[in-house]
Amino acid sequence: MATKKDKGPARPKPVPKPKSRPGSGRKRAAGEGAVTLRGDGRWMGRLRLRDAATGKLERLSVYGKTQAEVVSRLEELRQRRRTNPKTLLSRDTLGAYLDRWLIS
Repeated sequence: MATKKDKGPARPKPVPKPKSRPGSGRKRAAGEGAVTLRGDGRWMGRLRLRDAATGKLERLSVYGKTQAEVVSRLEELRQRRRTNPKTLLSRDTLGAYLDRWLIS
């Protein structure tokens, strides 16, 4: 009868480390936008807005070399949304704008 060779004590399997990226430690609040690191090394920020005319959700994207740059651009978009939301998604022609202006 053949016996198995004793290989010694069993080694524990290594636990894989979770992948983490800079800035991924907290969840953003609703309306704050999303900031992610792209595969090409650039940072991307996205902000979802509802078009007042059609009611559809639209997504605006900004890009930058650093996370801080993208966060500041998103803050500018949020500020523009607070002051005049129509300017962000407006696709009116000059004639349509002037017609609205004359009516109001």
